[in-house]
Amino acid sequence: MIEIENHARMHTDQLMLEADRHRLARAATRARRAARRTGRRGHHGFHRPGDRA
Repeated sequence: MIEIENHARMHTDQLMLEADRHRLARAATRARRAARRTGRRGHHGFHRPGDRA
């Protein structure tokens, strides 16, 4: 019985680690996407149609 309990605990730890990794990956992709969006906006936003050298 103790072995089964240990195995279950290991499994839940694995699942929690997996969920954590997924959450971190999702946050990273969201941040990367946001950074790319702001970068693109920065490129076009600074140059107004009037002040083209």
